[in-house]
Amino acid sequence: MQRRYSGEPLACVSATVVECRPTPGPPADENDCHSLQRRSSLSSRASSAFDIYTFPLAAESSLARNEFEAAPAPLSPRLGAQPPQTAPAVLARASFSVPASLVMDLRKYSGGSAGSRSCSQESLPPSLSSASDASGEHDTAGAAREAMDTPLPRAQAPAPAPPPRQQSRPVQLLARDASTPKALTEAIAAQLRLALPVQQRLAKSWRLVYSMDQHGISMNTMLERCAGEKALVLAIKDTSNRVFGAFLNETLRLSPTFYGQGTSLLWKAFRSSPQSRKKDAVKCFKYSGENEYFILCDPGFVAIGGGRGKFGLWFKDDFLHGSTAHCPTFNNQPLCLDPAHPKNADPDAQQEFTVGHLELWGFDA
Repeated sequence: MQRRYSGEPLACVSATVVECRPTPGPPADENDCHSLQRRSSLSSRASSAFDIYTFPLAAESSLARNEFEAAPAPLSPRLGAQPPQTAPAVLARASFSVPASLVMDLRKYSGGSAGSRSCSQESLPPSLSSASDASGEHDTAGAAREAMDTPLPRAQAPAPAPPPRQQSRPVQLLARDASTPKALTEAIAAQLRLALPVQQRLAKSWRLVYSMDQHGISMNTMLERCAGEKALVLAIKDTSNRVFGAFLNETLRLSPTFYGQGTSLLWKAFRSSPQSRKKDAVKCFKYSGENEYFILCDPGFVAIGGGRGKFGLWFKDDFLHGSTAHCPTFNNQPLCLDPAHPKNADPDAQQEFTVGHLELWGFDA
């Protein structure tokens, strides 16, 4: 049973259109029937839903007007039978929307040339042409919007180079004669300065206050030269060429009790490895908070740090004998021992030394 549909053509690609008719009926004119040629190169899906025919170019103008007084009926290619000769004079037209996918399929089946696509688009009715254009515009707008929403890949900036390691500023050691033995060197002073309070760290230079070689071996002379100083660095070099000492936040003065504050510290310099004999490393021992035994200056000795009957650093008024031990004030190691010495781990360790040279340094603003 065949059904013929009459209405607006779905598409016209060159001379190819799709015609749908809702009411059956024979063609009004037999000559029009012979002017239709069935096209069999379409897909099974399209041919199963519609009958698609090829119209002469003369018939396109009448189809584009969407007005049919007597619509021709298709010939049956399989049966070859002639359709009946009676038909209603005017057939009702059915209006409906066509999926854009079907139009795209028809364009693909028509050959895909640029000329055929432009011709088919111009031959479509306004409703279908606008629908297909809207679909194309929607796809184009969606693709454009998606491209706009997609962020462009940014060129990755090269990773910033790590800041150069800040080199310690050399310390100027003033007022020491060239022939005087050196207990404190510029290299040790530059490392020690990093552990000092801000005021002493910003000092422009260090000035020699007392030296055994330049000023003589005398406790009174040492105390006289230290008068008026706000802070001091004590440096001792023993007969084994080990250098150690203390930072005193107050000057040396005679006192029957301990005095000073928690910015005082003990330090020792040592060779970081047996191969690096020209460069010494400095290790500082700061205030532990356990007691307040910072500075003790007696006419017979000088002591820095204490507790449990021992001193962190002690030397006699003859500037020859001295000792160093672990003390609770600074929780320090014996200063005249190398860091790898086994006695450093002993909390009761105490080591005696012989003073080779002793210096005291003040700070210039």
